[in-house]
This record gives sequence, C-alpha cells and structure tokens, in this order.
Amino acid sequence: MDWDRHNRHIYNKVIDSFAVIGKELASPVVLAENTYSVDEAGILSSVLNSLKVLAGRHELKTHRGACVERTLITSIECISADSRHLKPLIIWPATTHRSTWTTHPTRGWHYGHCGSGYTDTMISLHWI
Repeated sequence: MDWDRHNRHIYNKVIDSFAVIGKELASPVVLAENTYSVDEAGILSSVLNSLKVLAGRHELKTHRGACVERTLITSIECISADSRHLKPLIIWPATTHRSTWTTHPTRGWHYGHCGSGYTDTMISLHWI
C-alpha cells in the first residue's frame, strides 16, 4: 500500500486500536509476563529476468517488469511485554526443505515449509 493511501485510511484505526489495547493493558490483573504479541509478515522475494531500474515510489507502475518471478516467504515473531520471546519462524513455500535456502542460518531460528508459503496448525504448534 503506498503511503498516500496509508495515511488516509489506516491512521485513525491504529490510534483507536491502541486506545482500546492501552485500557486493557493498564488493568492490574493483566500481567506483563502473560501479554504477548505475535506478528506474521509475508516477504515477497522477486527474481527479475530483465534489467533492473531505479525508480521513485510514485513511478513504480510505469517501470514494473513483466518478467518477475515472485516467491512468498513468511516470517512469524512472538514477544511478551516483559521482553521474553520465541526465536522467529521462517516458512518457505515448498513441499520439502532444501538446505540451500539458508546459506547463513541464524542459530536458534526455526525453519518450516508449506506448499502455500503460509503457516498452518502443524507448523505453528511445532514452532511453539
């Protein structure tokens, strides 16, 4: 989503959400060690089969190539309000794991694979 649309449509929703969450977190019965945030992000990896062009963010539509192969890689992170965390989970879109995916693996990170590239119940339970 470009920044022009983002500022117009998202800002008030984010402010309202934090107001609601802030009230809940201020309650003395909600303990930091029991408060977690989990985030899933899709990383769209692209391999261009044509030349590469440097363009401004408002010029992307005029320079987008037709020969682009895109692969979705999913990352999931989890942290508690008192700073405890799980190591990230990286999910590759494939039916089997390939050792060439991580040329520099990070110690403790978890890697999974799924045909769609998204998480599923089995991958999530194994990670947790």
